[in-house]
Amino acid sequence: MTEVQPQLVLIGCDHFIHHWQRSLGGWAQCHRADDVNDGDGSAICAGCVVLAELASREFSHWLQQSGACRQQWPVIVVGDGDAFDFDWGGRSPHSWLPSQSSPDQLLFALQQAWQVVVVRARQKDPLNMAKDDSQRFRQVQEMALLLNSSRNFDELFQGIVRHVTQIMAVDRTSLFLLDSASGQLWTKVAEGVDEQIRMPVGVGLAGRCASSEQSLRVNDAANHVDFDSSWDRQLGYTTHAVLCFPVYNRAHELKGVLQMINKCDGLFDDQDDELAAVCAAQVGVALENFQLLEELRQGFESFIRALTETLDAKHRLTAGHSHRVTEYALFLGRALALDEVALDVLKYAALLHDLGKIAVPDRVLTKNGRFSAEELSMMQSHPLWTGRILDRMLLPRHLKQLPQVASSHHERMDGSGYPQGAVAGQIPYLARIIAVADVFDALSSKRDYPKYGQQGESGLGYGPLDLDRVFSMIEQDADSHLDPMVVEAALRQRPALEQLCRQLHAEQQEAHV
Repeated sequence: MTEVQPQLVLIGCDHFIHHWQRSLGGWAQCHRADDVNDGDGSAICAGCVVLAELASREFSHWLQQSGACRQQWPVIVVGDGDAFDFDWGGRSPHSWLPSQSSPDQLLFALQQAWQVVVVRARQKDPLNMAKDDSQRFRQVQEMALLLNSSRNFDELFQGIVRHVTQIMAVDRTSLFLLDSASGQLWTKVAEGVDEQIRMPVGVGLAGRCASSEQSLRVNDAANHVDFDSSWDRQLGYTTHAVLCFPVYNRAHELKGVLQMINKCDGLFDDQDDELAAVCAAQVGVALENFQLLEELRQGFESFIRALTETLDAKHRLTAGHSHRVTEYALFLGRALALDEVALDVLKYAALLHDLGKIAVPDRVLTKNGRFSAEELSMMQSHPLWTGRILDRMLLPRHLKQLPQVASSHHERMDGSGYPQGAVAGQIPYLARIIAVADVFDALSSKRDYPKYGQQGESGLGYGPLDLDRVFSMIEQDADSHLDPMVVEAALRQRPALEQLCRQLHAEQQEAHV
């Protein structure tokens, strides 16, 4: 039999093998272990993925015969630890993943192992050394361009970390951010890990880097006093070498740690330190921009919430109204699969939908009981004032539609609403969501006027309607008053919406105890 020369070995249970035979065919030639042992004498070409079942009795012998361990080809194992009774030839697998691993985790491990194959293949050709240097320079440039082009910071940091992994030619990279208040590091991005990792400063390799504010190069992680092997055991991974580099802002204040794991072509050296310094500087710029914008966002939102709470508090029965409407609107927006930008507009429009009440005289705004015709006209002018006030504000670009959305929450699908008398499609979609949230809160909260023939006024006003009747009223108003698609979403998510309603009112009561 001709010597088999696979370059990447992937083993797991039979179900796993069948899944990945279908999934991997697009980018790698796949063969099963029994295919290479079928005795037909054919050799497998370089660049293929060999799939082998854990149950294969001949796997250990084949692994040695193929030269996978001898040539240090990456081997990825998926399954339970008790099943791994193989002779690894003094080498451990590249990745050892639990059987319940998600497809994304498996694909990430495979792609990173493939990176090892590519790097080792290039090392055999001296001409590729210069090509690699040129490619790394281009990747650093691309990362710098990414800093100036991305507006979504989650995507930005994921993209930066991917670039660092490629530039440094490592298996995976993690970006830890410093939480100064708690004295902890936490992962903003950690390749190959789904959950967030937290550790005290001074604990672990990244924690030691943060406490000393010095880079840390470890080429024998298992024997380092600060290495925490628990994550390797949990993730089925083997950490050999680690390079940690502190991340600073422009005032040279520590903001995080960049951690690079397992250099593909061996051990970290002085050149890697220089590259890591460049990468950490780029990450520091992105991180500082992110934190500055986050501070501006939090300041803007806290001001808006304080303003709306002040307006709501003018009347004892409307306290918390804008907050609840916002939570209901966001709940419905997520149920309707709105993207993050639309949800952001929805949040601020819901918070500010009653801003125009600042122009309504207090004698009207705080009146107990029903309004006269003149008073009703004054009250119904508040959406118009909401739009006028917001039009005068300098808003972020993605919130430009905020004035129109916030001022349209009293429009009705049949055109009988106010202030514009807009019909159906003329009403902004986000305003239609706020309209349902607004009606839902009005019906499910105490008010100083009877709702739908409600009787029994008391000193505390009219109580909320029973939730069965609230949902019945909302369903009846679909098409005429409310958008039927939004109403349908509310009815579909009724149990969760009822739970949210009870939670918000309980929180309101606790806040006033």
